Amino acid sequence: MFDLFATPLGWIMKLCYKLVDNYALALLIFTVITRVIMLPLNIKQQKSSANQMRLTAKVNKIKAKYAGQNTRESQQKMQQEIQEL
Repeated sequence: MFDLFATPLGWIMKLCYKLVDNYALALLIFTVITRVIMLPLNIKQQKSSANQMRLTAKVNKIKAKYAGQNTRESQQKMQQEIQEL
């Protein structure tokens, strides 16, 4: 499993070093390349995180609405509203 990621990244690092013949600069270029490759995944993760935060805020509002009511009927209404989200 480790080789699945390590081998291609090693090739990219070796290519960067062959281009500039300087380890520090090669590492900098390698870092930029890997971050560009990972950018779509990072964007997707941030969008998902933002959506989850919005959903959590709505769930908390519903729970606050039914906080003082401990009847079975109010609990069922609360669960129904959360499910509708």
